[in-house]
Amino acid sequence: MAIIQRLLGHAHVQTTIQTYIHASDETIRGSWEQAQSKKKWEEEINNDTEQIGN
Repeated sequence: MAIIQRLLGHAHVQTTIQTYIHASDETIRGSWEQAQSKKKWEEEINNDTEQIGN
């Protein structure tokens, strides 16, 4: 990113990031779905562990 920043002449890398990096709705949705799947899986593991302990 620093190389791109210098090539474009931006004083701050944050300018480069804010200008050229945008998450698409599809990317955001995919990340959300992946996080939800992981959360559900972790909850199932925790429930199974609790049942074994009882």
